[in-house]
Amino acid sequence: MSIKETKNKSIHGISNAFQELVLKIATECINLPSNQFMSKMQDAFRLVSGFLNIDRIHLFEFIDKDGKMDCTFEWCNHQIKPQIENLRDESIYQTLIAEHQNKKPLVIHDVSSLDHHHKMFSILNHQSILAFISYPLIVDKQIQGYLAFSDIKSHRQWLADEQKLIKMVSEILANLIYKRRLVTEIKEINKQAISATETKNQFLANMSHEIKTPLSGIYNAFYLLETTSLTAEQKEYLEIGQGSIDALSSIVDDVLNLTRIESGDIEIYEDPFNMEDELIRIIRMQKGFAEEKAIQLMFDYDYQIDFDCIGDYRKLNQVVVHLINNAIKYTEKGSVTLKVSLLETIKNKVMVKIDIIDTGIGVNQVQISRLFDAFYQIDGSESRKQQGVGLGLPISNQLIQRIDGKLDIQSEPQQGSVFSITIPLVKGKKHDYSTTVGKLALYTVDNLMDSTTYHILESMGIKSLTFDTIKDEKCDFIVVDRPVKNYDVIQNLINQYGRPDTLSVSFSVPQNKRLKKIDCFFEFPVSRTAIHQKLTIQLNKDTKVEETIEYNTILNGYALIVDDNRLNRIALESILNKQGVRTKTADSGPKAIEIMKKEDFDIVLMDIQMPEMDGIETIRRIRNLGKKYQDIPMIAITANAFFKDYDLMKTTRINDVIFKPIRMDHLNQVLRKYIRKGTSIHIPDELNIFDEKDFIQRFEGSDDIAVEVIETFIETYKSDLQNIKTSVLKGLSEEIIHTCHYFKGSCAYLSGKRSVWMLNYMMDAAKNHKLEFLHLCFDMLESEVNEMVKVIKKYKI
Repeated sequence: MSIKETKNKSIHGISNAFQELVLKIATECINLPSNQFMSKMQDAFRLVSGFLNIDRIHLFEFIDKDGKMDCTFEWCNHQIKPQIENLRDESIYQTLIAEHQNKKPLVIHDVSSLDHHHKMFSILNHQSILAFISYPLIVDKQIQGYLAFSDIKSHRQWLADEQKLIKMVSEILANLIYKRRLVTEIKEINKQAISATETKNQFLANMSHEIKTPLSGIYNAFYLLETTSLTAEQKEYLEIGQGSIDALSSIVDDVLNLTRIESGDIEIYEDPFNMEDELIRIIRMQKGFAEEKAIQLMFDYDYQIDFDCIGDYRKLNQVVVHLINNAIKYTEKGSVTLKVSLLETIKNKVMVKIDIIDTGIGVNQVQISRLFDAFYQIDGSESRKQQGVGLGLPISNQLIQRIDGKLDIQSEPQQGSVFSITIPLVKGKKHDYSTTVGKLALYTVDNLMDSTTYHILESMGIKSLTFDTIKDEKCDFIVVDRPVKNYDVIQNLINQYGRPDTLSVSFSVPQNKRLKKIDCFFEFPVSRTAIHQKLTIQLNKDTKVEETIEYNTILNGYALIVDDNRLNRIALESILNKQGVRTKTADSGPKAIEIMKKEDFDIVLMDIQMPEMDGIETIRRIRNLGKKYQDIPMIAITANAFFKDYDLMKTTRINDVIFKPIRMDHLNQVLRKYIRKGTSIHIPDELNIFDEKDFIQRFEGSDDIAVEVIETFIETYKSDLQNIKTSVLKGLSEEIIHTCHYFKGSCAYLSGKRSVWMLNYMMDAAKNHKLEFLHLCFDMLESEVNEMVKVIKKYKI
């Protein structure tokens, strides 16, 4: 082999080794975690030093945006003394910066050959360095620092291949430093963002507390006021106040909802619900608002949906309520329609579309593109007609997205708008219309396909007949969908096409509503559940079908109320006292602890946000008082909508949470969960002798049926009471239960809630064979019923 071939082979071998080294370093440094930076640098520099036989390597790095630099890393070969502490001189950094202004490497083969007045000679000679090379670390044309290699044993000639290797290592290192800095900056930004979010959430939690605490006091005061005897004028003022409280509470909830959504602090539920019932309830809730503006509020439902849907109906309802309210608000004349369509069914999954269609002012395409922006309002002027904070649509859109749905808008100025919700749901159990399936109905309309009534009843399994299609059949229902002047017309139809028990049914024909002999009258919109229940009652009227209404007995317990707000203490104390619960109050945590040491309580209602000592700490200290304090129910009451620290609740052993403003149904549920029922006979004061609102809702505006129920009760109640009295005198438990149960149905239909409560109490006593004081119970029942009769005789439909 010639000398030339030998040399080429040697160069080729060095080149291969060089490539392997660079590849190994690059591979080691790809996706390098920041916490492994130093250890990997040690490995990389050891490999480079071994390849080039270098004594010492230094990393000079800019440590902040102001250009300050430091020697942040040093690697030394065997038996080489470290010099990093001697390199923290500012003059060294300034000299390096000056030498690399052209962003090119500084290469010194022999330090002794430098001008002895040169700054680099002074720095290098002081460290006994004989050969030196440094490369700037450049990323995006910016110098991040310098990588320096030194020999102290002998001067050397820095070969081109050696310089090439050092350059590539410098480039790899520059990118690693840049990446590490980005990661550090991102972590800092995230830290600041988290801190800002926590600060914002804390602010909103405080705002929630400061606003909802007095709101809760007003709400509770209104509730207590409503349970007293009020004049018609006072009731009107009370309704105005309650409406204002609800409006203010809604605005606060909007702000908090937006924050929950943005922070991801929102839970999704999957519950079965009857969509038809839920939407009709919303329509009825908005009906008064529409009537005030003389706007027609219509309901167009796809009756193929004859099953429960499973999904988060609370969020869906919240969005639908807002969209209908908005549609009415921005419509001056015409109509608002809630339309529901079943788009598709695949196995147990369904796709439902809900359209809210209005004939209002409409919006242009530019406005549509911004409607989902928080705080945006079409008319932002102070003189705008409609008020609000501009959060409803953004919140609605995000809520629908959270439940995997979509909210779309179609609109033209002065042409109205269509807001469409498309949402996937799970198909639940099929609705039961067993009472009406197979029944025959004769319609008096000419075109069945145009009749909403036809589509409703057909979906309930009722077969349809007209004057053209009926033959020898005898109908179960005569559906009167046209005005009739007197009942004789209907009676003739029943005589000709029906039987003595055939029912006359009419839907939303005002003239027919006045006919007392119409068996069932319905006003649109009406749900199939309501229709089925009412028809079932009429079809079984001889067997006295009753609704199931349950009322708990009076409570018997002792509660400690802890709240720094005086109004809230007074309101809660009054509410609990009305339910038979004795109370004691404390305005701070320390006072509550002292009271707990002296007295025994069945339950503690603890406000969470209190000065001096908050509710969490108070509960923790009470639990630590001893064994007997471990099982006392501790109920947290808070206006902080962000109070969801379940781990904290678990460690502190909080049993339940009630949010302000306190809803009575939730409070009652919690109280009955933890406080024992009483044994004394005391009818809850909040129960009405005759609940007018409940009575009206029960019959859904069917005044003729309501009048008939009242008249029938007045004719028969004395006989029913006598049967109960006889059974009590006999002392027969089964007979007492039977007679009370029968009469309870009549009182329930009349919404006589105090009488129903008393009958429940008597049945419970009879079931437990506590007969000794049932004569006293009967006297109380008779007194309550007589009072109810006085009220209903004066009641006018």
